[in-house]
Amino acid sequence: MAEIIQRDGTWTFDGDTVRIVPGRDRGVGLLRQTLGELAVPLGALAGISYETGKKGGR
Repeated sequence: MAEIIQRDGTWTFDGDTVRIVPGRDRGVGLLRQTLGELAVPLGALAGISYETGKKGGR
């Protein structure tokens, strides 16, 4: 099991599911706090890729 803990919340991966629990910090959005804990099956995340964008002018 892998776990990422930060002020915005906690992400836990157990092999089949990613659990996202929002934090109680002031910076956490109202929607995330209202939704509460989410459990996302790994199959739903299989096709997602992350690519960083260009930061032009900086």
